[in-house]
Amino acid sequence: MLKDSAPEARTLELLSGQLEGVQLEQGALLLPDDGLRVTAALPYREGAGFQLEVRVEHPDFFETMTGSVAGYAETDEALAQSAAGELGRALFPALRAVLRGRGRALPVMLLWGREHRFRACASEVVILGGCGLPGGRDLWSRIGEEILSYLGSKTVYWLRLYIARVGEDVSCEARLNGWEVPELTELLSQAAREWPLGEGTMQSAKQYVFFAQERETRVRCPYTWEDAWLLTGAAIRFFETGIKYEALPGALGKLTDVPSLAEDVLSLLPEHMTHMFLPQVRLSSTVLLQRDGREAAVRFTQMRAWDPVYRAAVNHLRRDRPDKRRLLRIVGGSAISHAVNRAMEAGTGPEELLLSQAFMISESYQLW
Repeated sequence: MLKDSAPEARTLELLSGQLEGVQLEQGALLLPDDGLRVTAALPYREGAGFQLEVRVEHPDFFETMTGSVAGYAETDEALAQSAAGELGRALFPALRAVLRGRGRALPVMLLWGREHRFRACASEVVILGGCGLPGGRDLWSRIGEEILSYLGSKTVYWLRLYIARVGEDVSCEARLNGWEVPELTELLSQAAREWPLGEGTMQSAKQYVFFAQERETRVRCPYTWEDAWLLTGAAIRFFETGIKYEALPGALGKLTDVPSLAEDVLSLLPEHMTHMFLPQVRLSSTVLLQRDGREAAVRFTQMRAWDPVYRAAVNHLRRDRPDKRRLLRIVGGSAISHAVNRAMEAGTGPEELLLSQAFMISESYQLW
């Protein structure tokens, strides 16, 4: 037993003792029967407070899954035991079950002319400081079939639900594949407000729900997360060299065999980067895709390129630290920035805005 090892490694070791059919290998936990690979990191630790993250990879995941445990522990061993205990109860049993074809069948969901059928498995609820769930209902029951309009064509999705109450203040969060969904978060707010305060000063509840698409309705996406991430890097370089906007689609299109991916990158990149500098502007989850006077409304969670384009933009800002002139070449055409400028001229502050994004698409565009 490696009680003196780093808390990340010790967490994986403790998990290996809780889960069946696992292997520890080169700093990772492998679950070969399920195709899972798990690594751990400790991004935050200050005094007794900590946040430990696990990164979970699987061939059917479009992006890497991140699960987290936060709490207080005086020693490394206590930290590892707390994290492994929660992850072993709340995350992996439900994830492994849905990957093995178990779970509740959801109604058929139609997206971009295709049918998709999912199964859902919910974890147990982890409660800290409280004395039972608000209203006797788990968090997943607060969302229910509302989730269908946020699922897309990916094979696997994961929903993290969280509510907390500190005195009269409440905090809620619904994150689908790592992205907060405001409308689903609002569905949890009533639960938090209904939760009677226990003896402590803080109480929280967390639950994971996993969704796996049935094999008969899965589609093969013609690009990977890494493809979208790299193409966004190329688009950033094109923007910053001052290439005319009309020439961008052709230049970027030569670097990919998926024209729709090039369209998504060029649509999303200016908006993502603008929103990073104007985070107080609230965005609706609805995205309007427009062509020839017609439009289709989808959710941002249904656009595969959303996450890799954002991550590539963040990476560029952190690594390259572009100056204002280079940034303006990217954000200058952003619809968000134009809407904010118009609102400010009319005396409205950015924090008062709720915007829906709209992108022009070609006749051949495919939503992946």
